[in-house]
Amino acid sequence: MTAAYTTFSNNGSQSKPYFISAIYDHQGKKIGEAHPQTKKIFSKQTAWYMTRMLQAVMRNGTGRSGYSLAEIAGKTGSTAYSKNGLRDAWFVGYTPDAVGSVWIGYDQTNKNQYLTGSSNDAVRLFKTVINSMPGEQKLSFSKPDGVTDLDEPIRMASVSRLRAKGVLGKYALPALQLNWEGNTDKRIVYRIYAEKDGRRSLKGEVKGQTNYRIDFVNPMSNETYYVVPYNPQTNQTGDASPSVEINWFSKL
Repeated sequence: MTAAYTTFSNNGSQSKPYFISAIYDHQGKKIGEAHPQTKKIFSKQTAWYMTRMLQAVMRNGTGRSGYSLAEIAGKTGSTAYSKNGLRDAWFVGYTPDAVGSVWIGYDQTNKNQYLTGSSNDAVRLFKTVINSMPGEQKLSFSKPDGVTDLDEPIRMASVSRLRAKGVLGKYALPALQLNWEGNTDKRIVYRIYAEKDGRRSLKGEVKGQTNYRIDFVNPMSNETYYVVPYNPQTNQTGDASPSVEINWFSKL
């Protein structure tokens, strides 16, 4: 796992791990050195996406435990033994300059010896090691040239308080004004539907707005209207709002 994670910190290239970088004789002459070979696994764009996602784990997820003097990206893991404990707990992470992994467990796990903690212990141990290394302190990740950042995830929210009002639209003809409450994220798309006799039709859509006007509406159509949120990141739709209808003759 440690070798695999070096790919994320090296712009998508992986180097074979080695322990001895060089050998010197008694006179200080170098008589041998390592020549690690690198292999391109994926693009630096993919590597940067992974770093950003694994940084989010450290900020908002299972990697929050403990304190670090450097920016860290990484992921925790565990293997269950029983409902009361774990067989293994680990953390694999990296800074801009160092990659490492921590495993906590027993050589032999049984009913008398198993882990009662969590992978948080591995996270704290990793951060303690990083904090003790002067060269690793106050380091932060820098976006490589030629890559883009990940967009923040769009969090879908339900549409509520849908209201319909008869108004005069283009050419002073009957129109329908719809207003609703939705997500504050301006990237959400709202699709407006009309339904009659079990058949629905898409009337239009807006992005980041919570209002829409339908022009050239037939007051005799007896249609109902509702709004469906759509997430363009995931191509998923949310729950439809409750339907509304309007008594045109009391409004116009």
